Amino acid sequence: MSEGVGIMFGRNGKISKRQIRRILILEQAAKIGLLLPLPAQIPEGGFSIWSWILTAALTFLYLKIMLDFSKKLPEYPATDRKKGMENKAAENRKDGTGQAEIAILTVVYGIYGLADVFFLLCLFAEVAQCFLLPEQKIWMLILPAAAVCSFAADHRLEVRAKFLEVLCPILTFPVMLLLLVLAVLTIRGGQFGTLGEMMRPSAPGSIWIAGIAMLSVFAGLGSDVFLQRETEEQQSRSVFEKTTGSMLIGSLLLLFLLQAVFGAGGIRALPFSVITAMSNSKIKGIFLQRWDVLFAVFFLGMVCGALVSGFTVLGTCSERLLPGKKKKWKWWLMAAAASAAACVSPSYEKSVQLYELVSLGFLGITMLMALLKIIRKIYCK
Repeated sequence: MSEGVGIMFGRNGKISKRQIRRILILEQAAKIGLLLPLPAQIPEGGFSIWSWILTAALTFLYLKIMLDFSKKLPEYPATDRKKGMENKAAENRKDGTGQAEIAILTVVYGIYGLADVFFLLCLFAEVAQCFLLPEQKIWMLILPAAAVCSFAADHRLEVRAKFLEVLCPILTFPVMLLLLVLAVLTIRGGQFGTLGEMMRPSAPGSIWIAGIAMLSVFAGLGSDVFLQRETEEQQSRSVFEKTTGSMLIGSLLLLFLLQAVFGAGGIRALPFSVITAMSNSKIKGIFLQRWDVLFAVFFLGMVCGALVSGFTVLGTCSERLLPGKKKKWKWWLMAAAASAAACVSPSYEKSVQLYELVSLGFLGITMLMALLKIIRKIYCK
């Protein structure tokens, strides 16, 4: 793999804006559908529109800061697969970014990548057991997913981007269609009375807690922003802003739908309310009556897409942090460690708590370092 400054994943390191858009969608779709409804129910009485507004504002603020930050770093420690930082030391000092700062960023991104992979593997096993293979052992579900996704992650950027570009519409379009079917067939006029409750003011403390908890779902944007340096097309920044805005609007519509179907108590009681909702959808004349099974398969595919990105961050950080010249053993060692942790302690609830905690820490540290660098740049001028 080439080691040029602008090359982080591939030999030429260049992908299209459409590929960036689909990578973002595929990476975030599973987390929005399967994880977001839980923290959204923190306010008393269920989902509040005010919590979502806070999450949307914080997400765009974080995205703007990280987009600016990514352009100011001479190298990206979580995706620049190089032997080390020796060749970049002079440029780092000139840019005001020392080796210590790059190393700290690499550690932060590595910890986030480990928590992300651990959570996604536990999520994959939980969904598969709930809807597809209830009698199957956890490790027999986790290991194949980990092996396939880590293998896919250990390829050049343009190869992974093309793979995810093709996979995205195959998985997301049917899901959106099924959600539309659910809305048409199962939502009745009286059920939308709950929407008024979502507009009622909640306690400020609950709004902040729920808003910040939902923000953890979008922590992956802190890694994705560096893809803007991997396209030759102009105005790639707008792709991130428009795609993130679309995902936030989609999350709002999804939360409205689930609240109208189940109410706050039902969402809290169901492990994956968005999939369970499909079990109530029946279309006359069509033999398939278990829509939840089909929906679960699509979401498992989305989880695998997110795992490819997670393994990429985890593996690349391990290559830079662990001693030794050979890279492959570092990549596979960390992939095996994350997979083993998920097999040994496959508690989905604990993985969610760990992911939310690490994500919020990741958001805070990366935002702080980005702000300090931006302020230092302005001060130096």
